[in-house]
Amino acid sequence: MALLKNFLNIFKKTPGLLCAVVIVILAFSVMRTSTPYVEEQTEVTQPVNFVKPHINQLTMVIPRVDWKVWSWAMPILRLMYTYMTSYEKHTVVFKDARKAEHLKYEVNGFTLEKLESNVTDWHSEEGQKQYEQEVFALIRRLHPEAKHLHAVDYLFRGGDHPDANPAAVGSPHLDFHQNWDEYLEWGAWNESEHFTDVPEGLTKRFVLGIWKPIEMKNPVSDFCLAVGDASQFTEKDTCMNRIEMGHMNNGEWQEFKAFTSAIKHNPEIDYYYYPFQTNDEVLVFRQLTFDRYFANPHVAFKNDNAPPEYTDTRKSIETRVFVYF
Repeated sequence: MALLKNFLNIFKKTPGLLCAVVIVILAFSVMRTSTPYVEEQTEVTQPVNFVKPHINQLTMVIPRVDWKVWSWAMPILRLMYTYMTSYEKHTVVFKDARKAEHLKYEVNGFTLEKLESNVTDWHSEEGQKQYEQEVFALIRRLHPEAKHLHAVDYLFRGGDHPDANPAAVGSPHLDFHQNWDEYLEWGAWNESEHFTDVPEGLTKRFVLGIWKPIEMKNPVSDFCLAVGDASQFTEKDTCMNRIEMGHMNNGEWQEFKAFTSAIKHNPEIDYYYYPFQTNDEVLVFRQLTFDRYFANPHVAFKNDNAPPEYTDTRKSIETRVFVYF
């Protein structure tokens, strides 16, 4: 104990020494974790958090972390406790979808499509409206029989724009609880407010996730998005997850409720990603199918195997589109 006090006294008297020690530790850490880029190595193996098998329901309150420590300290501790007691790690191999020639959109639920957008200002109402029309044209090529499309929300990740949220690296999930009636009952969504433009007589069939890099100087190399094979996904793989949280929207912090599906580990589900996705490529995948369990659990993961010149971190836009027939 006396020895510890002596060390602390030294650092108090010479704060520069403390800074030097911290810098050395950080530098040593970087040296130990950095690895040379291996071009042919596109599969990524990592431990991933999944909900424990016996848990079928979660409730999470995710506070905004700011300088008002007293407002979020206890909620953060409760959230950490819930996460530590409800999740477990399993090793996942994120496979290279570009090399998986057997994959089919109709069978596996996802595809990578070319989309050379003409949007110049992604954060403007005009730019988002233009992007919506570009996305709708793409979806109509994939589903020519669709009668109506309805996009909800635009979420930005990465970059320094006020609208941007941090890149999310967490656990596999689906943005919607897979039982739509229960979803509406909890009040996460007011269907009458969101779908005023839907013509009568149409039926919503499914919800697509649309994920695209934007304004990147190099392809996405660090925070990649992976999707699980929808043909291997089953009802027993899900856990209802009620979330109260917030994110940046139009430069302001917006609180909202979300009723999502957390995912349990199923070794039968293969996870794929598209290495080095570019600004001109868009990932289309299934978030929810209304008449059956057919969806792509998805998760972002940190990829450290990238060319050293790829220094621009991921910046992306994502949205969800309801498809009516």
